[in-house]
Amino acid sequence: MLQFVRYLAGRPLPASMHDWVLHDVMGHGNVRRYFTRGIVMFLPVYIVCILLPGPALVRVAMILMLAIPVAYFQIALRNVYRAHLLRSNGIDPDILKVQRLERERRARENWVRRHGY
Repeated sequence: MLQFVRYLAGRPLPASMHDWVLHDVMGHGNVRRYFTRGIVMFLPVYIVCILLPGPALVRVAMILMLAIPVAYFQIALRNVYRAHLLRSNGIDPDILKVQRLERERRARENWVRRHGY
């Protein structure tokens, strides 16, 4: 568990864990894991906002004022964070470009197969 927390903080895992890092950053469900981590990180702040005295509308507005920018920055910085995790674990982050090119190639093939040109 301590290694996992250190990994999320940007510390490298042992070289024997490179396959796990690749799966975490590029494997199935990586988007869900990324956004879950971002939400969990701010849960204590959201809980404090819920527990503050005052009208419910004000508490909901405070949570939204925090959640909207958090979501925006998570979307905007997703690839930067993925490259950072790879780089900090000694893996070439250019592998993300290879993954993107492969996804685009498959999409192009699907288009040609469906539409014939």
